[in-house]
Amino acid sequence: MNMRNFLLRTTCMVFALLCVNVLSAQDLWDRYSVASSFHDGEGTEANPYQIRTGAELMYFVNMVNAGNDFKGKTVKLMNDIDLNNDNFSISKPFAGSFDGGGHILTMMVGVSSDNQPFTDVSGRIHHLGFVISMKNQYNGVYYGYISVVGTLKESGILEDIHYTVNYSADIFYYQPALAY
Repeated sequence: MNMRNFLLRTTCMVFALLCVNVLSAQDLWDRYSVASSFHDGEGTEANPYQIRTGAELMYFVNMVNAGNDFKGKTVKLMNDIDLNNDNFSISKPFAGSFDGGGHILTMMVGVSSDNQPFTDVSGRIHHLGFVISMKNQYNGVYYGYISVVGTLKESGILEDIHYTVNYSADIFYYQPALAY
């Protein structure tokens, strides 16, 4: 192989690796930071509020928990986000549209009543994946539930939601549920 072919192939491989890194962007949240705004967007379907980091996700969570139900607004996840062995729970009603963009939220949950990220939904949550790890146990037995939504109102819509649960235990009781 001559030097020109070698340089051409090396350049192509480096470019391909850079493309893979850009296309598989994932944010690892530091477990403390909260952004002061969304990354971008106006909240419309054509130009949704954009969440690119864990800090921006927590900004969104805080906004909803403060009473902003996002009715008529669209929020879109732009990257996979790893919540760094933590989770989130929106305790107030959400009436907007949350488009996961085909991305994944990686989170840890314990055995409690607040295992659902969205507690009360009358809006739409779609194109979203979860990788969930269980953490609490009682005498070597994991138990509890995992759900995306606590209460799905009649007008609420869940579409294209998927999740993977990681656990290890001697005995594991698990019943997947999307809504109660």
